[in-house]
Amino acid sequence: MGELMKRTGTVLATLAAGLALAPPAAAAAPPASDYPDAQLTDVQATGTGCTRGNTVAVTSNGGRALDVIYSAFHVESGAVPADDGTTTWIPRASRHCRVSLTLTYLPGWTFALTAYGLRGTATLAAGSTGRRTAVHHVDGLPAPMASTRDLAGPMDGAFAMYREAAPPVYGECGRPRRWELSNTATVDSGDTAKATRDEVMLDSTSLGVYDKYHLAWRRC
Repeated sequence: MGELMKRTGTVLATLAAGLALAPPAAAAAPPASDYPDAQLTDVQATGTGCTRGNTVAVTSNGGRALDVIYSAFHVESGAVPADDGTTTWIPRASRHCRVSLTLTYLPGWTFALTAYGLRGTATLAAGSTGRRTAVHHVDGLPAPMASTRDLAGPMDGAFAMYREAAPPVYGECGRPRRWELSNTATVDSGDTAKATRDEVMLDSTSLGVYDKYHLAWRRC
């Protein structure tokens, strides 16, 4: 487990630096007078699957996306090894993470959340199951956006969730908006002990595993 944390921590630092420094994919950033200057403030991360120290939130693609990257968000069940070399049977387990932040920007602009894409990886033996549940609320939305992805073994690989806002809802002009992003990962190995370990990971163990929220901007 110590080696996993060390590896994911290194990938997290590399990914966060790349996202922060990379130019927008589509085109160069427009002049400052034509850019909303989106900034994240008061970022908090709490829960059994994350803390502020192992979770990063950054804007990307010229302010047209928000990326959330985890480095310690994983849950295990089944034959789970301990640091002392012993193995404990855990029939089912769950972890959650709540990220809250404020998105600020220049007067004369407003934005809407248009879609989000969430990724993870899972290793599940035959008969085992996993689930990821996501609930996202942005100030000004009439109701939270919620999604659930059910997973079933045998499985060893990546999974993704995607949802579009229909229709996108733009907020009050120039007013900072608070976000609440809540994610839960669960895994169930069943009641019959087996010599296998099941796991659902939302960690940045590869550069393709992070959550992306797509934004549309317009003048108001």
